[in-house]
Amino acid sequence: MKKLKEFAEYLAEQKVPLYAANASFFLNRWTEGLAMRMMKKGQIHLLGSDCHNMRHRPPRLGEAVLRIQKRLGKDSMDTVMYWSEQILQDECIRK
Repeated sequence: MKKLKEFAEYLAEQKVPLYAANASFFLNRWTEGLAMRMMKKGQIHLLGSDCHNMRHRPPRLGEAVLRIQKRLGKDSMDTVMYWSEQILQDECIRK
């Protein structure tokens, strides 16, 4: 876990404009706390999945959204929705 936290701090220092996290990052009991802290700080902009199939690695996006909203509040997904829409509309601007 320490290495993961150090990596998250390293990423924050790199000033990369957008970061994506998998739903499993928010659902895993070992990484959930770090994921929520990063989301709260605005360090996660997009939510994805590492889905390869529905049997062994389902997307679990809905479950992750509900957990994020429960822990961080109803508006916690606003940033994710904003950047997702910008990308879909091809209006994502790097700063």
